[in-house]
This record gives sequence, C-alpha cells and structure tokens, in this order.
Amino acid sequence: MHGPTFRRIICFRQGHWWLAGGDTGKDVRICCLLSDAGWKVGTLSRSLGLSRKTFERVATDSLGISAKLWMRQLRVVRARHLLREGVPAKNVAVELGFPNQSDFARDFKSLMGVAPSAFQWMEASRSGRIETDGESRR
Repeated sequence: MHGPTFRRIICFRQGHWWLAGGDTGKDVRICCLLSDAGWKVGTLSRSLGLSRKTFERVATDSLGISAKLWMRQLRVVRARHLLREGVPAKNVAVELGFPNQSDFARDFKSLMGVAPSAFQWMEASRSGRIETDGESRR
C-alpha cells in the first residue's frame, strides 16, 4: 500500500511565486531562490529538492509553459521594474546574472519587442521624467 501522493503546483499568491504541495506539506517561495539559482532551471530545481525533469513537468502542468520560458519572463519582469526605477541597462544585466549587456538586451527585446534602452526611455516619457543633459525634467 502506498501513502498519499501530493500534487505539486507552481502558483502565484500573496504577491509571490510558490511551489505548493509536495510530500512535506510545506510551500516554498520560489522568487527568493531565482537569483541565487542564477536564473537556471537545473539549479533552481535542485534547490527545491526536485529533479529538473520533475520541475519541468510541474511548471508545464501548472503554468502551461516551460520552466525556462517562465523564468525568462520573470527575469524580464524584474528587469522592467529596475529599468523603470532608472537603473542603467548594464547594471540591470549584472544584477540579473546575464553574462553581458548584449545578452540581456537580446533576451529583453525578444520578449518585450523593444530594446531595454527604448523601454526605459518610453517609461520615462510616459511618467514625465525625461533626462536631458544629465538633468531630470518633470
């Protein structure tokens, strides 16, 4: 006779991403582990105590997309927040663990349709913060 099986799911609640379920009955907040895992699926899955294959299955079943795509999207969401705050793109690339700024720009543009610098300029324009000659205007 086998014990109960616990279905694991990835869910968003209370403003955070969680791995819920599992045999321990404890939910794990994933968002805290992403940067420590270097935004790598295999590293994150190991830190959650799962095989990469199991984590991939949980992500696909829970979210309808691959774990890699989901993590890319989360990374770009974080980048958007930093860019809106005025953090230079090269610093965003470093903070989010990209090997270089061009890899960051390529990944950002592939998901957002615009380069990070263009996104930052559009956001500053929209909010009324345009920088000219090093001075901010409101």
